[in-house]
Amino acid sequence: FAPYLIANRNTEKHTLHISLNPDPKDKVSDVKFREMAEQFMRDMSYGEQPFIVFKHTDIDRTHIHIVSVCVDEEGKKISDKFEKRRSMNVCRELETKYGLIVATEKKQQQNDKIFNPVDYKTGDVKSQISSVIRYLPNYYRFQTLGEYNALLSLFNI
Repeated sequence: FAPYLIANRNTEKHTLHISLNPDPKDKVSDVKFREMAEQFMRDMSYGEQPFIVFKHTDIDRTHIHIVSVCVDEEGKKISDKFEKRRSMNVCRELETKYGLIVATEKKQQQNDKIFNPVDYKTGDVKSQISSVIRYLPNYYRFQTLGEYNALLSLFNI
């Protein structure tokens, strides 16, 4: 990555970190993960960039992390315009191509567990905490950090 990073010292964010997290019920082989990473990088206009893929099993699902650089060989920043929207579209395409459980279907399942207290024994603690923290402000009003902490404690956070 060094030649790419040296070529453009003006860009603040010159590295890229992506995590692709299929549903725990999806069984994805190493070959499929590699193909998915390559297609994701191509479809996001990073196909010519060097990248590294790490396979992880540190949560209840096997997933991959992709690390790359956001500047090309000449030091030009690769456009990240509408990157989140484009990324979501690419993920939907990957789900269809590889027969994975669609994330929008998972969203409903996540909404069902919003107000359950975090159960550290069941795993996927990060997702449980995220669900509570994301939706709590929509249903409760708090004005101080102390009130927020008290509210979080009701959900084992």
